[in-house]
Amino acid sequence: FEPSLSPSESSSAAITTCEDSGGDADGDVDADVDVDADGDVDADGDVDADGDVDADGDVDADGDVDADADIEPQPSILQTVVDHHSTNSTDFELVPGAELSFETSADESWLLFISARLLSTCSACTTSLIEAQYLVNGEERGIGGVETENYDSLLDGGPWQHFWFVEGSDGTMDVEVRLRVVYGAEAHIDDLRMVAVRLPDGADPHYASHDDEQVTGDENWEELLQLDLPADTAGDYVIFGLANGRENTGGITALLRWHDPQSPGDDEYWPPIIPGELTSLGTPRQVWQSHFVARRVSLDGEVASYTLEGKAGTGTARYLYSRLLAFRVDAWGPDFGYDFDREG
Repeated sequence: FEPSLSPSESSSAAITTCEDSGGDADGDVDADVDVDADGDVDADGDVDADGDVDADGDVDADGDVDADADIEPQPSILQTVVDHHSTNSTDFELVPGAELSFETSADESWLLFISARLLSTCSACTTSLIEAQYLVNGEERGIGGVETENYDSLLDGGPWQHFWFVEGSDGTMDVEVRLRVVYGAEAHIDDLRMVAVRLPDGADPHYASHDDEQVTGDENWEELLQLDLPADTAGDYVIFGLANGRENTGGITALLRWHDPQSPGDDEYWPPIIPGELTSLGTPRQVWQSHFVARRVSLDGEVASYTLEGKAGTGTARYLYSRLLAFRVDAWGPDFGYDFDREG
């Protein structure tokens, strides 16, 4: 915000030099004019204590902004970092400092990304379970959990990665992270990062979600979510895939995979199928473990579809917060970087 007049222009415009307006014989400005001896604007001047600009250049009591003030735009990336927190609570408890607020408007798209390491330190427990959640304006928008077996050191634990996408919304988003013990003893959260990013113009986001719980009870793979990209979608895109899973009955692992029929061969499924080693992602216990994948793809302008699939084997499995997001790479400019290490 830049007003049309600076403070010096406002003051000088009020000074007159004719004899009946306060100019005395020696040419000084006397007590009757608008600027007093110490250079401030006095009570009889054009800009007084109740006016738009006060003497110290701050916003005055009427809430007006002075001529020197600038309104800073909100950054396009905001971040909160918490190094460590622990709790023994079996109810979700706010992680101190784990709060982030950002403003959205109807013509913007924002991506909220959460990552951390979760750990339970119960050396006497065969199994320990903990969960973390994040709320946006008081409503849960994501969750994560890990199981620690036969705790040995603080190097144990597992990852929590989650994202939430919002567009076409006008208002303030207040985010907070909470932590609890599900079974066992102390719950720890390390290296927590909460990052809100406004997607640049031209990112062309496409989003599909099924946040409500889904249950599978079939030994075959079932479709949980599908994202369709229209025929005019061409170029390099990044695909984010997310889901939480847990067993439901029978001690059966909840299995997950993402299907990319546009990339036949080893890349058709995420994670890639390695016979005898890796065929899917799985959650064997009763916490909402999160699974996140990110992949860069090149689209040729044909219709493209991506699906999230789940399978339980015998028994049933449960899934929550199934999400797929695609956005253009070149909208971020030439400095956008993306690395993928299949071995690591």
